[in-house]
Amino acid sequence: MANHIRYVIDAYTTSTFTPNDIQRRLPIKLDQDVRINKRGHRVITITFRTPEDQRILGCGEIDEILLGLGISAFRIIISRVITYEIEGGVIGSSAGGTGSYAYTKKPDVSLLIAVLSGVAGYLVGSTVERVEKILKVCRKRNGIWENLSENE
Repeated sequence: MANHIRYVIDAYTTSTFTPNDIQRRLPIKLDQDVRINKRGHRVITITFRTPEDQRILGCGEIDEILLGLGISAFRIIISRVITYEIEGGVIGSSAGGTGSYAYTKKPDVSLLIAVLSGVAGYLVGSTVERVEKILKVCRKRNGIWENLSENE
């Protein structure tokens, strides 16, 4: 179990780039490779994770980095997540002051226990992440970034 910062970026693109291109341009140390999900003809979702002690990038800063690759971000969500390893890991939760934990070497059983106990937020590779707190939500309208989160 570890704490991380998760970035989820929805963007438009017409260029051909690789996750390594993005990873090389980011000015921070990543704790996981950059992943790209294609959602439509020109719409993609880029996601990556950093250790909790890393500097949190601003929405404008992320957009500026991506524009150099021909990617135009339109929504960015930055959140603090707790990461659980599935295989051979301990999955736990607490409800009403009582905790429950389970240990198993079977990933599908671990995931089922996590989901039923309310731990799982979403599955990323061989880990399950639960959102602890949404730090920032930004949206670009007419070329200007709007902060939609209530924390700032």
